[in-house]
Amino acid sequence: MEWLNIVCDCLNADRTIAIVSLIIAIVGLFITFKAWNSAKEANKNTKEILTDIQKTTRTIKILLENLISKIVKENPNPNDLLPNDIKTIKAYDEINTNPQTAEELFLKGYAAQTKNEYENAIEYYKKAIELKPDEPVPYNNMGNAYQNWNGQYEKATECFEKAIECYEKAIKLKPNYADAYYNMGNAYQNWNGQYEKAIECYKKAIELNPDDAVAYNNMGNAYGTGLQQYEKTIECYKKAIELKPDYADAYYNMGNAYGTGLQQYKKAIECYEKAIELKPDDADAYYNMGNAYGTGLQQYEKAIECYKKAIELKPDYADAYNNIGVAYEKGLQQYKKAIECYEKAIELKPDDAVAYYNMGYAYDDWKGQYEKAVECYEKAIELKPDYAEAYNNMGLAYNNWKRDYEKAIKCYEKAIELKPDDADAYYNMGNAYANWNGQYEKAIECYEKAIELKPDDADAYYNMGLAYAELGDNEQAIASMKQAEQLGDEPAKQWLEENGIK
Repeated sequence: MEWLNIVCDCLNADRTIAIVSLIIAIVGLFITFKAWNSAKEANKNTKEILTDIQKTTRTIKILLENLISKIVKENPNPNDLLPNDIKTIKAYDEINTNPQTAEELFLKGYAAQTKNEYENAIEYYKKAIELKPDEPVPYNNMGNAYQNWNGQYEKATECFEKAIECYEKAIKLKPNYADAYYNMGNAYQNWNGQYEKAIECYKKAIELNPDDAVAYNNMGNAYGTGLQQYEKTIECYKKAIELKPDYADAYYNMGNAYGTGLQQYKKAIECYEKAIELKPDDADAYYNMGNAYGTGLQQYEKAIECYKKAIELKPDYADAYNNIGVAYEKGLQQYKKAIECYEKAIELKPDDAVAYYNMGYAYDDWKGQYEKAVECYEKAIELKPDYAEAYNNMGLAYNNWKRDYEKAIKCYEKAIELKPDDADAYYNMGNAYANWNGQYEKAIECYEKAIELKPDDADAYYNMGLAYAELGDNEQAIASMKQAEQLGDEPAKQWLEENGIK
């Protein structure tokens, strides 16, 4: 048949022609089936038509294999596929029902990986390797599958070890295998944060493939998230963007490095804006830009606009609701709106200890609703038993609510147990001791510890001065007040003036 010859002539064509050829083949198969039905109705000999159907089916399979080979070459990691490529892989998988050759088994594993069926993918790759032990690509992809297989958390270490083993095997078979080095870098970065080893792998991948923008991007992640070497991080992202000017993720990551890493919030915002320009539906970019405006620049109205846009794109974005609450509360003192946002965050993410903590803080500040604040802190601690800040704030609530200094001190002690360098907890415990039947000696011990941890704490010096004064130790009281005054404390300055001390 003429259409069948056309398809066969196109087996070595590029992807666009291959797709057209595949469509022609499918149309031909449809025509042949119609002919089959007509022949049956006319009681004609159907042997020739059946042969055509079998040929067409084989041709479609060969065409798909040819097309998929191109896809695999361009995307060694199935997790990087575009939606249309995933559809092509799935179409082939539906007719690849009885894989026999190493190539068919490999593609079966590749297809399983696109569906996140990592255990199945590994089994197919193993079978492919049995037939072709010297082929590196199945080892590389089996490494990817092990790396991403998170169905059984307790086996995570074993999976990463096997992934590394597979990448090393692939490199042994093919020493210039850039993708294997790249993937091994990802594995080291994700496995117990072995960032130095990850960087070594990325460098080798780049040496073999200098135009690999993604390797530069991921090396930037390792320098930043892992080693906090933000200058090197930014260099990597800039190189990634130089190679791939429309690389939205690199702009986004560079924004994180400028913002979270270097506190250069204006530069961070510029990066997020560029990321959004390239990828308008990036909710995370809007969210982090909100953080830069809010936490960074205290421009809370703009922060709220960003968080709202993030929620518009991702309606179940619990963290964005939480951070809108923070902006309303700490920035604009709109406590009712803040609490509504925290409640929505908790509705979307019931185990969000931070949202409960923040809501407790808002109740604290909003008309002194300490009882509700304590309830929130208790819930936060239930969800996160090592939440030192929640214990500290619950102590403040007990202190302010019922003047229950004993309970407050127990909270501060727990906060310090969990976070021994918490200067604020020592300071607050000092206040509680001072207010609880005038236990000034214990109060002074706490203030001294707070100052040891935070030498510029003017409030601690001032309150320690008051405690010394209550004990009649004027020399120490004056020394503490002078120290507080030097740190810019106005009440200390006033105390000294009132007591005629220059």
